[in-house]
Amino acid sequence: AALAADPRFGGPALAPQPGLLPLGPDPHSGLWEFAHLASGEVPRRRADGRLEYGEESALVLVLLPGGTFVMGAQGTSPSKPAYDPDARLDEGPPGPVELAPFFCSKFELTQAQWERVTGASPSVYKRGVSWGGIMVQGTHPVENVSWEECTRALAWIDLLLPTEAQ
Repeated sequence: AALAADPRFGGPALAPQPGLLPLGPDPHSGLWEFAHLASGEVPRRRADGRLEYGEESALVLVLLPGGTFVMGAQGTSPSKPAYDPDARLDEGPPGPVELAPFFCSKFELTQAQWERVTGASPSVYKRGVSWGGIMVQGTHPVENVSWEECTRALAWIDLLLPTEAQ
């Protein structure tokens, strides 16, 4: 009901999203956050409204409002929209893109989340190892993964990488 009343989301009631637990709005952005239950435990909110986020935490998805914007760039006419003197030909022509509201992860996928989803640990900077005086933890982002590996892993938990427009 709160989202239906929010003009950023167009007014209609949103259908329940299986596997997502509403956490309420972020205290700074006002955007609604959701725990992705298949990826870990539900994070709690601290007294200041911020999330407590640990190695066991689920992905937190933020519901972003849709809208229309100009995507692309052109480098031929400063008086036309999306002018960039350094634009390449493959960046144009600029044109309007309309996005419906969508979910996007608030944080990078962590090493611990990747391990829960895939059973593997591909990162070069593995948790439990000190690099540059910093002890790597499971809350550090997973790295050393390809686009294809990410696409496969996210599909196992019914998620997708964001599109270029998103």
